[in-house]
Amino acid sequence: MDVVQTSSVKIPNSVIVSGITDTEVDDELSDFLKQYGSIQRVIPVDPTEPESAKQVIVEYVYGIAMQSLLPSLPYRLNSKTKTDVTYHIRALANVYTPVASKTATQTYLSELKDIAKQTGKDFAAVLREELSLISETVDLDHSESQDGDAEQNSPDTPEQHAPENVAQVSPLPSMAPQQHVQHHWSPPLTPCKEKTQPALKLSDVNPPDIQKVIVEHIVRNEDSALQVHTSLRLRPFSGRVPRPNSEVDYETWRSNVELLLKDITQSDLYKSRKLLESLLSSAIDIVKKEKHNLPGRELTGVL
Repeated sequence: MDVVQTSSVKIPNSVIVSGITDTEVDDELSDFLKQYGSIQRVIPVDPTEPESAKQVIVEYVYGIAMQSLLPSLPYRLNSKTKTDVTYHIRALANVYTPVASKTATQTYLSELKDIAKQTGKDFAAVLREELSLISETVDLDHSESQDGDAEQNSPDTPEQHAPENVAQVSPLPSMAPQQHVQHHWSPPLTPCKEKTQPALKLSDVNPPDIQKVIVEHIVRNEDSALQVHTSLRLRPFSGRVPRPNSEVDYETWRSNVELLLKDITQSDLYKSRKLLESLLSSAIDIVKKEKHNLPGRELTGVL
């Protein structure tokens, strides 16, 4: 449709109507279209094919007319005076755009064929080169559009959104360590309620589950210490030869004595008493001859 370009038709504001009779019956069409807005002009269109009916382009003054009419398109308007006359109304944008696109494509392909003939190249090779150039151009335009969108959607710096009354905001008071713990276990209190804030409970810091684990740990450690003390019980030693079955040899007894002396949890008096209790006749006699009531940590030097 060359008439669209030559007449500078506003495509978004126009409709194309087929079935024109050039008689007074066409007044019904004019009255129907004027219901949606003021008409700027009516432009005849020469039929492009022999079987095509006569067509006209109706251009509205304002685009709001097309906004009201567009939901009803395409529309068939039957004449009230002549039953054999029917007008077909379509949006020009839906008709002209595909035609223009098809014409441009055909023209472009014809030019490529001419280039292939002039250069002696295969038309398929020329077409592939052009498609490669088109792909690069599309990728470049796409990347530029993405960069533009990223700049528009980039978050503003804090200075751009700083509140106007920032000078009126007073700093928050510093919190004591106890208040920091309270902040994790209860919602923040308003200033009027901080004066009556209750004291922090042990159950708030250490829930019952944690307290249970701590108690069990202490009990286990105490049991372990008790087992160590029990295992260090000295067996009787007399030094007699042959050694009775109820007694231990000197090396075993001495090793147990060294472990007892290294126990810092026991007093010297307790260690001396345990040593003396483990010694039987003949061995105890030797100790008494060397030193009476000798402290525990000196007995190993004597024996």
